[in-house]
Amino acid sequence: TPWIIGPLLTAAVMTVSGFETPQLPPILIIVAQLCLGVHLGLGIKINRLANWRTLLPFSIISGLFIVGFALILAYGLHIVYPISMTTAFLCIAPGGLPEMGVTAHTVQADVSMVAAYQLFRVFFILFIVPIFLRWIFGRQDALEKAAKAL
Repeated sequence: TPWIIGPLLTAAVMTVSGFETPQLPPILIIVAQLCLGVHLGLGIKINRLANWRTLLPFSIISGLFIVGFALILAYGLHIVYPISMTTAFLCIAPGGLPEMGVTAHTVQADVSMVAAYQLFRVFFILFIVPIFLRWIFGRQDALEKAAKAL
């Protein structure tokens, strides 16, 4: 996360301070996409996919469900706010902030909007979800202790 948040905060501070944001040359964007693809490809461990025939139907169904649900949410976002459907989908789509940012730039979506939504999602998962889970599991532990005491 610091490798993502650091440059984003730096760029935000520079933009708010009045500095003009530099435009990346198209070749760097292509290299970034290639590096992301290679990184994701190298992360696949083929020897761990021994039961792929069992997992494949579940993977396809869950993938279609997630993308379909993201499309429904993106359509709602597109209706409520004056943003393109492409930008709305990339804001909602599950995936990493760097991947969605590069994709948004490639398809000429609003990169700052996509980055803001994805960054909010990262912060929400890192800071809010753990508090909520501690509250849920702490409450469950208290109930279990009370049940054992009876």
